[in-house]
Amino acid sequence: MSTGAPTKNDTSPYKVECYFVPNELDLQHVVSEWEDKYQNSRCHVVMVLPSGMHLGDLLGGSFNDDNSEVFVDMLLPSDCSDVRRILSHARYNNHYHDGHPKWIALQKSINESMHKGSHRFKVRVRIKLPSSGYQFTDEDVSGHGSCEMFEHKVFKTDDDGHEVRDETDNPIEVPAKATLFCLLDLVIPNED
Repeated sequence: MSTGAPTKNDTSPYKVECYFVPNELDLQHVVSEWEDKYQNSRCHVVMVLPSGMHLGDLLGGSFNDDNSEVFVDMLLPSDCSDVRRILSHARYNNHYHDGHPKWIALQKSINESMHKGSHRFKVRVRIKLPSSGYQFTDEDVSGHGSCEMFEHKVFKTDDDGHEVRDETDNPIEVPAKATLFCLLDLVIPNED
């Protein structure tokens, strides 16, 4: 913890404290184990991700020494590190400004916690697997990538909540930051 103590000239009654973002994040997830038609032990991991994540935010996956845990490194959405975006939310009724102690403390914590060379937080998720020996499933086996992100599509609506359609009668998609989950596809290859 880093603490900013008031100076002699500081008449502010506020004490500024900064806490750092943990390197490891515990996200809700489900692990399912099954056997494919080739008798390979398979495992799917479904993780709920913070809203606003995109596939490019996943920096890679790795395993511990015996491949019984999978690690996923990721950058959190930029909104998580934008003090103006956080404290200018309507719920605060414009109470906080860039000179407010809460704003200063939050900005200091964010600045000290950033991923090197980025304006975003880097975190790692660790997930315990049902057994050891897993690896990422080859796309030729799974029919898709070993890590898939599923995003919720948002469509434009009018003031009454009805979908707005284009000239070909298709709903108009609105770019949105609303990721639902990430699927990891893992396998212990059959030796036969």
